[in-house]
Amino acid sequence: MTRHALALGVSPGDGGTLAPSLWGPYRPGTEVTVTAWPKPGYTFERWVLDGKESSWPHAPERTVTMDKARTLTAKFIKADCRTTPQGSLGARWQQLGGDRGRLKCALGDAGKTVKGGLY
Repeated sequence: MTRHALALGVSPGDGGTLAPSLWGPYRPGTEVTVTAWPKPGYTFERWVLDGKESSWPHAPERTVTMDKARTLTAKFIKADCRTTPQGSLGARWQQLGGDRGRLKCALGDAGKTVKGGLY
């Protein structure tokens, strides 16, 4: 029976880690959800699937249907703790990385404090 591989990558290499919902190789049609976890000092930016950037770049989870061999890369960017998050409380929480289980800008990070009304 045919099985497909899912190659996972992060950019930059020290920007974060990825966690697939299950490990392959995968049977055709299997849906795999991959979660991106930024390391401290980084935030998730977008997905690149098979060389094409995602049209919805900010969701840290991506489900991939394994209908062929695929390559999925999570792009991370350096967090700017001096930028004030915008929007509702929930939006500010998401911008700071709280929805992903880690705040990208901890209090006291390099002598800076988090702005935006969360603390």
